[in-house]
Amino acid sequence: MRPPEAGRAALERHLAPENLECPGFFRQTIELPGAVRAASALCGGDGPLLLLVPGGVAAGAASFFPILPLLATRYRVVAVDLPGCGFTPEAPAGHGPEAVERWLSDLLAALRPMAVVAASIGGALALHVLAQASQPMAPLVLVGAPALTPWRPRLGAALAMAAFAVVPARITLWVLAVASRARLWRSPAVDHFVAAVLLAMRRPGGRSFLRRLQPFTRPVAGSRLQALAAERRVCGIWGELDPFVEVHRIPTWLRVTALASAGHYPFMDQPQAFAEALFATLEASPV
Repeated sequence: MRPPEAGRAALERHLAPENLECPGFFRQTIELPGAVRAASALCGGDGPLLLLVPGGVAAGAASFFPILPLLATRYRVVAVDLPGCGFTPEAPAGHGPEAVERWLSDLLAALRPMAVVAASIGGALALHVLAQASQPMAPLVLVGAPALTPWRPRLGAALAMAAFAVVPARITLWVLAVASRARLWRSPAVDHFVAAVLLAMRRPGGRSFLRRLQPFTRPVAGSRLQALAAERRVCGIWGELDPFVEVHRIPTWLRVTALASAGHYPFMDQPQAFAEALFATLEASPV
C-alpha cells in the first residue's frame, strides 16, 4: 500500500488546474473559524465573485472543470471542496451536520459572493443554510439539488450510487455515470478527474463524507424559500434527464431552466449551454 504522502502527491497531480484544462486557475486555501477551519478552492477569472459548491464528489471542486474556463470569462470564480472532499479537511469526530452548515455559513461571510451555484448535495446543504440564515444570502442557483421534496432517486441510479460507495472502482464509476445519464467522453482532463475521484474515495476515511452529507437530503420547509424564489433569489438549472432529482418533482414555485440531453451534472454534460443559462439567470437575479 502506498504511504499517505504518495497518495496526496498523486491527488495533487490529478487535480492540478493545468491537468484539468483550466488555464489561469490556481489552488487556494481559505482559512475559516469553527470546527472545519479551512476550505480548499480552485480560483480563477476576474470580476464579481461567483462561488461554486459541488455535490458529493470525492474530488470536490474538480467536478466543475468543464465549466470553469467559461465562467472565468465574466466572473472571479471560487469553486470549493466540501468538507471531506478534495483537500478541505473533514469535520472532527463528534461534530454533526451543524459543523458543515457552519462551515458554509462562515465561507459565505468570508467571501461575500455575488451569487452561489450549488450542485446536488451541495445545493441541499446551501438550502439548509439559506433556510436558517438570519442575514440576507447571495442569490442561489441550484443544480440537481435534493431537499426541495422527499428524495426519491430512480432505482437504477440509487443502486449504482450505492455500489460505487461500497466498491469505488472504474467499473462501478462507469456504471454510476451511465445511471446518472452523464454524457461519457474521453480526454486527458477526464482521465485525471476520474483518477482523482478514485484516489480520494480510496484514501483512509475517504467515504465518510457521504455519511456526513446524507442528512442534508431531508426536505427544507418551503414557505421562506417560496418567498425568496418569488424575489428571484433562488432558482435552478436542471438536466432534463436527471435520475436523482427528476425535473417533474421540482416544486412549481421554483423557476427552473431545464437543459436537454443533460443528466445530474448538466455543467459536465452541456458546459456551453449551462454557461449560457447561468449567465442569463444571473443577469435576471438581484445582486
